Amino acid sequence: SLFDEYIKNTKGQLKESSLKHYNVFKTNYLALIPNKKIMDITIKDIQTWKNKLFDRSISSSVINRHKNIMLQLLKYGNQMYDLQGRLQIPLLESHKDNAPIVESKLKYIPPKDFELLLKPYEGLLDIGNNLYYYTIFKILYNTGLRIGELAALTLDDITDTYININKDYIRINGKDIIQAAKSKNSI
Repeated sequence: SLFDEYIKNTKGQLKESSLKHYNVFKTNYLALIPNKKIMDITIKDIQTWKNKLFDRSISSSVINRHKNIMLQLLKYGNQMYDLQGRLQIPLLESHKDNAPIVESKLKYIPPKDFELLLKPYEGLLDIGNNLYYYTIFKILYNTGLRIGELAALTLDDITDTYININKDYIRINGKDIIQAAKSKNSI
């Protein structure tokens, strides 16, 4: 019932894509925690919930998404029921921090390799969509935009000196949606 109360009281603040994640959380992951009153949930209950989450065959980013939803839910419960923050302590660490250390790899394509990747397009820029794809690759590589931010760009967003990132494109249930940027830092 705390989850339903939280959604009811924050629904106007949540984006449609976030609501979809919250519904998946409610359906698949909320039941992993005991059905108790918020003031009876212990740190051990939360740690057990986290362990059950880690036992599932899901990526660390999905685990972190659901951990963060639980964290928001518990923060809300702490505030509404004056529990003084005791519920969120075990959820603070990120699953990535607990992952085994693996050999580090490059997280980017070096500029020289990127230019080699685009080489085939350079001779064909006047044919069909090649300029379109060439431009998409150059913008993504040089700015670090998310795909949804790129898809939401219009010509009015691009000037000689900057690209204004102020919206995001998502597709939910077959419906195209342009929404506000993911965060204030995205703008």
